[in-house]
Amino acid sequence: MDIQQLEPSKILLIGELCEDRYLFGSVDRISPEAPVPIIKQLGLDVREGMGGNVRNNLESLGNEVTFLHNNEPVIKTRVIDRAHNQQILRIDEETHLNPIDMESLPNISEYDAILVSDYDKGFLPLHVLYILSNESYLRGVPMFIDTKKSYLNGITNCFIKLNASEFKSLTCPPHRSNHTVITRGSKGASYRTTNYPAKKVTLSDPTGAGDTFIAAFTSAYMSWKDIPKSIEFANICAAVSVTKLGCYAVTKEDIYEQSKTI
Repeated sequence: MDIQQLEPSKILLIGELCEDRYLFGSVDRISPEAPVPIIKQLGLDVREGMGGNVRNNLESLGNEVTFLHNNEPVIKTRVIDRAHNQQILRIDEETHLNPIDMESLPNISEYDAILVSDYDKGFLPLHVLYILSNESYLRGVPMFIDTKKSYLNGITNCFIKLNASEFKSLTCPPHRSNHTVITRGSKGASYRTTNYPAKKVTLSDPTGAGDTFIAAFTSAYMSWKDIPKSIEFANICAAVSVTKLGCYAVTKEDIYEQSKTI
């Protein structure tokens, strides 16, 4: 697979944005007050998560991205033992997210593709996905959706990415007009009756791997218009992602190095 064949696309990304904080420290003893570790803070790393991670991966792969997202803060703080890169605790800070203002949507005909990163936190109500999928189909703009919603009836003619747990939890499966790709962690990803295996790598952190997959799949499909080839490419990118700690934007150099070992 020649990654130099990737062509840049103009992509409208819509989804939730969060701030990922990684509080690194050392654990030397257990608290005398309770059976919990005491962590001595050594540093703090702040990155964009959720849709922000998708954007960073899209841009790292050469795309031009317009990102519409929530303004309300969503913060995820992960406390990590630096000696072992082991996550000890995660603290989520969330407020109510106002739904997207549909009046703020640009003319989608000006984009090569629409990508929705929906963590189902209120910014993208189901009816918005209905409207977007219908509009994208009418205007001939491919739409890619990564969602945590369990009810997908009414969404049509899209590429939908779900992980295995999300797919199992669906109360209403995607319409048959959609192309549904199911990611299965270390087992790869499946489409229809075929499973596309993932390369075995040393797992560091699965955080953000799904974001990387959908960004890579979208980038590849817009270049090659080939679903199996795009899944294989996305598997390679996700394999790079899980070898890194936290959200990570894969580079073409990463992909080239990973491809050489397949």
